[in-house]
Amino acid sequence: MKNLITRFTVIVMAFAIVMACSDDDSIPQNPIVKITGTSLNFGNVDVTESSQVRSYTIAAEDLSSPINISVEAPFYLSLDANGEFANSVSLSPDDFGNEATPVFVKFEPSSSDEGLMEKEIVHVSEDRDNIPNISVSGVATIPGEAMVTPDKASIEFGDVVIDQVSEIQSYILSGSELEGDIALEVTGPFTISATEDGEYSNLLSLSASDVIDNKVIYVRFEPTEEGDTTGTISHSSDDFDETVEIALSGTGEPLPAVSIGVTPTSLDFGAVPMDQSSEVLSYTLSGRGLNSEVAIEAPANFMISRATDAEFSEILTIPVEDFSSEVEIFVRFDSTGETGEKTGEITHTSADVEMIESVLLRASTLSAETKLFIEDFDYTAGAPLPSTDRTGDGTQNASMDGWLKVRAANTDIPVIDDGLSYDGYPGSGVGNAVFLDMDEPGSNSNVYAHNLSQQQNNEFAGAYYTSFLLKVDALPDDTGGGFNRTVMMVDWMPNGATKFLSSVQVNYNAGNPKIGVMYEGAFSLTDITPEVGETYLIVLKHNVPDADQANSNNSASVYIFEEGGLPAMEPEEADATIDIAETGDEFFVKAVTVVRDNSFSGAYVVDGIRVATLWNDLFE
Repeated sequence: MKNLITRFTVIVMAFAIVMACSDDDSIPQNPIVKITGTSLNFGNVDVTESSQVRSYTIAAEDLSSPINISVEAPFYLSLDANGEFANSVSLSPDDFGNEATPVFVKFEPSSSDEGLMEKEIVHVSEDRDNIPNISVSGVATIPGEAMVTPDKASIEFGDVVIDQVSEIQSYILSGSELEGDIALEVTGPFTISATEDGEYSNLLSLSASDVIDNKVIYVRFEPTEEGDTTGTISHSSDDFDETVEIALSGTGEPLPAVSIGVTPTSLDFGAVPMDQSSEVLSYTLSGRGLNSEVAIEAPANFMISRATDAEFSEILTIPVEDFSSEVEIFVRFDSTGETGEKTGEITHTSADVEMIESVLLRASTLSAETKLFIEDFDYTAGAPLPSTDRTGDGTQNASMDGWLKVRAANTDIPVIDDGLSYDGYPGSGVGNAVFLDMDEPGSNSNVYAHNLSQQQNNEFAGAYYTSFLLKVDALPDDTGGGFNRTVMMVDWMPNGATKFLSSVQVNYNAGNPKIGVMYEGAFSLTDITPEVGETYLIVLKHNVPDADQANSNNSASVYIFEEGGLPAMEPEEADATIDIAETGDEFFVKAVTVVRDNSFSGAYVVDGIRVATLWNDLFE
């Protein structure tokens, strides 16, 4: 009997120990901190003036200690876009809820600052080591003084075999108070271009407007001799006295007695609809001291040829006598099989050379259906936008038809008879429109979502383009964060709510309103000030370069067009772009939404929504 009592006592004590250890404070925590974005660039700002306010977001779980955030002058931080800014702020564990917390940043150069300024926003917490920093930069300009400022003082290319071309590097050139052209001149075996895939030379001329809007300059190293080499890129203009220079350096490596050079070593065909062929790209082979032929083999879905109008196949053989000059190889992607990203490499073999560089290939097969959504709001004017209340199940919501009212208890979004027109746009003057007028109280906010006919999955690589017509009836004020989203891409969360992804916003911007692109709490503004009553054609691009959800290379961009023609081709540069950090790559585009939220003063008419995976499909 005593043994039985003893065993019972031991069991009770063990149970008590287990229960005590189940207390949250006794379980080792693994705090999670996620930061959207890696950098913020404020462009040109006059000394003693303040930039527009930019932001990034922090999400955290299981913290017991604050996150202390700091940055050196002339950059300043705040937790309130309209509050006081300082060199440091702190977020306590209680500041983090279900949504990411925005941190606002501004650039305010002093009278002693001039030119490019670069700092790091540092995040420190006792609970978590190695929280990523945010790089911030801006150019301090002096009013009335013309200047150009590159974002780098030097570029190093490392070792490159002579008579070969290095990998392309780049820098950003910004300017202020300019009127005349800027002349760029390169010394040494280096060349420059205004576009990455354009013509490279030792001279380049840029207009003042090119540089004031910030211009990316691309640079290559093409050594012709062995050994260390230096050069410079000089920037001069009649507008300023002193030449601005960037130092260049690299080392020419000797050619082997027998070699085969490959240029370039990668080709990207982009997204191609199912059962179609891509445009033809090419690369070159240069041989030295060869005595044997070179065999070339392409992977599945990629075909090669010696001429654009000749037959394409997976295998080629190049006779040795053809290497008396460079050999151009043409490559095509045939979009077949499963949808999603397609990668591979073209291999080269020769009895004379043990290792020959391959050409890395990347492409994506899109569904044959590239037009994913069309909405002209051909509904009864004066009535709510027809919809079904969303459910508490995200998977179910993602399969439902028609518009879904996300905030079911809140005020409806109305249809109005103020349909918008834009010459040549397919949605112009068709049907009606919706009116996004955010009034107090907050229960007037709402989000209506419509699923796309083809939703993003973990195999997708390409882009989602959303075009629509926007008319501003009233601009936002500084309430509700000082902005209004209008059209937005979303994912469905497990609880049935929407995850906000990329969106187009109109931002109060301290009384200087701008149209911008937004992702969660982070945003980037264009230089375009919307005019009340003006109709704009807007394209929102949600870019997914590859199918790897573990990286952080997705981005969101906005393109804005005023009356005067349709953009037949996607412009090389967007009006504003924001990088989507690692926290954003794990979410998928499932639906497009119209949004009435945030600032109580903003009012907008939205019409003619189109969503496609190809730019030109928006305008057909």
